[in-house]
Amino acid sequence: MIHVLVASSVPESCITATYKELNKLSLKEEFSSGSCALNMWVTNSEDGSRLVQCSWAGDCRMALFKGERFETYQDVSRDHSPIDEREKARIIEYGKQNGGGAIITRRQTADGLAVGPFAVFQDLPRKNNLSLMMTRSIGDGMHSKAIIPDPEFKEIKVAREERVRFVLASDGMWRVFDNKRTRKVMKRIRCPAAAANRLAAEAVWKTQKHTHMKLDDVTVVVVDVCGLDCGSSLDTTQQSKS
Repeated sequence: MIHVLVASSVPESCITATYKELNKLSLKEEFSSGSCALNMWVTNSEDGSRLVQCSWAGDCRMALFKGERFETYQDVSRDHSPIDEREKARIIEYGKQNGGGAIITRRQTADGLAVGPFAVFQDLPRKNNLSLMMTRSIGDGMHSKAIIPDPEFKEIKVAREERVRFVLASDGMWRVFDNKRTRKVMKRIRCPAAAANRLAAEAVWKTQKHTHMKLDDVTVVVVDVCGLDCGSSLDTTQQSKS
């Protein structure tokens, strides 16, 4: 979800309160495994620059790309997963403070061999018990209470003369695309909407044809944020050379 504002930035406390309220409402409506969330807040500053705020919970991710050929790129957010050291420490501390209810481990075969990815369990893995590969989620009522809806935040300033492209996507795209491959698609397709459609379509194709993974949800949004003096728009009709 994208929001464009004028004047001051959105207080992080207000965004956090909204995430928590959505979590409460979701738990009232349906008992489920919840969902990740990713929001982009754009504020128009008086000096002609733009302030981009990113808030997220879960394993959806935002990345930014700069330059005429998007040659500079980096992640804006980080996945809230059990292999992240800060999230791992928080989950383990929850288990210590509450006498259990939060374990990070892998499932095991009958022979005691570890299989599958690390995940969050309420207790030691056994046949058919639930686990989650995210450490934060909105509306999760089925897993450990250490799974929280609280968002994390990151701010990016887009200068008055600058243009920055942001890609927001679910893990259904990012597990088969890294930033380098994403840039390769966007060099060929300059229009943000067309680039988003292409990334989503290729993510589905790559997952089905080149991996053994089950097809996950694929959601992709591509947004160009421009400062007041960033110049004319990118050519959305002519594809650049790859």
